[in-house]
Amino acid sequence: MKPLPQSMVVIAIGLTAAAVGLHPVTANVARADAARPLAIVANPGLGVRDIAFSTLRRVFSGEATEVSGHRLIPLNPPAKDDTRRRFDLAVLQLQPDMIGPYWVDRRLRGQNGPPKTVPDSALLLTVVERLAGAISYVDVGMVTTKVEVLTVDGKPHTDRNYALR
Repeated sequence: MKPLPQSMVVIAIGLTAAAVGLHPVTANVARADAARPLAIVANPGLGVRDIAFSTLRRVFSGEATEVSGHRLIPLNPPAKDDTRRRFDLAVLQLQPDMIGPYWVDRRLRGQNGPPKTVPDSALLLTVVERLAGAISYVDVGMVTTKVEVLTVDGKPHTDRNYALR
């Protein structure tokens, strides 16, 4: 039997990976992204450079929160976004299957609902840039100079003890 040309082997591997929901390149990128910290980003007009982890938890768990006289407006990426899953685990300490019941319970108790969701990270950064009081989180690779990157408990995302690694 004659061996397949290398290009055919690569195509076959790619098709097999796609059939089971994986793409070799995408899988590697996802693993690399998961290793990068999340950056907390805020509207530059907020005038804040640092946020306490406890404040971050309060604002994203639905509690009305003010910092430096500004009411924070939390914004989430889409529910299926890996960045959101990582944030929910690290900050809210909730597994993906517990997020929905958490927010339903809050609504039933007459408490605030979840942060608004923005459909993609690029648009999320634009909204944070333009909306006074806006705060969110993105993979550090997405950060632009048009938003303020906050430290958390005085630690930048480059610190090995940063809370969102």
